[in-house]
Amino acid sequence: MAKVGQLSFRLKLKLKPRVPKLLRKSAAKKLHLWRKLRSSPDDVSLQCRYHSCVLEWRPLINSAQESAEVKIIDANNLGSSTDL
Repeated sequence: MAKVGQLSFRLKLKLKPRVPKLLRKSAAKKLHLWRKLRSSPDDVSLQCRYHSCVLEWRPLINSAQESAEVKIIDANNLGSSTDL
């Protein structure tokens, strides 16, 4: 059982911003394909798969960034831009 001091310490820790699951999966897929592509850079089918994965990932990262910015603006706390 957590003591009161330990609990307050845990609450004071700065938590990492949450990343949507779809974005995490897409980034992991992109990283996996990138590593495979670096080991065999002449594989055209692998290049196409990586490129299509990047085209899928870009709008996800842009929408996540946009939603984080909207969240800050809606909170009326423009000084907390470090949460992006």
